[in-house]
Amino acid sequence: MPELLTASRRSSVRVVCVMDPGSPREAQARVQAYEGYKADRGPCPEDLSPQFDLVKEAAQHYGFTVATPPPTHEADDLIATYVAAAREGRVPGVKNVIIISYDKDLMQLITDERETDAGGANGVIVRQMNPSHLSWSGPLEVEDQFGVRPKQLVDYLALVGDRSDCVPGVDGIGKKSASTLLGNFETLDGVLAAAVEGASGMSKKREETLRSEEGRANALLSRQLVELEERLVLPEAAATAPNPVPDLDDSRIVTVEDAKGAGLDNDGFVESVVAFLRRSELRSLATTLERKHGNGGTDWWET
Repeated sequence: MPELLTASRRSSVRVVCVMDPGSPREAQARVQAYEGYKADRGPCPEDLSPQFDLVKEAAQHYGFTVATPPPTHEADDLIATYVAAAREGRVPGVKNVIIISYDKDLMQLITDERETDAGGANGVIVRQMNPSHLSWSGPLEVEDQFGVRPKQLVDYLALVGDRSDCVPGVDGIGKKSASTLLGNFETLDGVLAAAVEGASGMSKKREETLRSEEGRANALLSRQLVELEERLVLPEAAATAPNPVPDLDDSRIVTVEDAKGAGLDNDGFVESVVAFLRRSELRSLATTLERKHGNGGTDWWET
């Protein structure tokens, strides 16, 4: 977190905290398409639910943009929309996107510089970082883990399914079979066409499964569930300048918005953030920030 706070204060960096809307299941587009989607997940634990507001408050204290998709969609869809906007040049100045998440579904957004249109018109590079153990994923890591390129990951998951999200996939097609099929036929559409045509490179058993009404329907439904929506409406903040660097000097200021124009120095702003962290019982992080940036230390937006 300290490194993220430091990065967010650089003039070339903006940080967006994307949160799920918390809408009822019946309002969600994927549930409307397939009632079984994430059906085995119980209600949010009572002790976890109040923490979402704390996360939002913390993000606002740090000056991050907090964004939520419409009730019909998930946080992943809004992240995909941000990435698409960057690739299309609709977020000025962005050349690199780092997705901080352990969710494998987001790996479909990783760019592969071996593809001619990898970064879109704006040449954007997209990578993912797993916050649990700070590991990075690029196209080679995706290929090592799944046996396919990032652009094939949606079709791969459409074939094998995803037990954690109750995505059905195609019965009898496992990880190795899916990567082999996509290696031979490139896309899910190519795989389904090859099954109909009886093309070489596919076993008779796989051919029969994918030609069947159930197999084809499950593959197409699963692709619909796994593929992220890239055309949501972005919050206005997406097109604004990067996170502003505050000029701070008063511990009464508790957010970047409060601090704008207040003429506060670094110590005042750090005091307000540290006070929030201690109030939230995040003592270790509070101590780290205070030691590094408080009491005349380095400006918290500097390395």
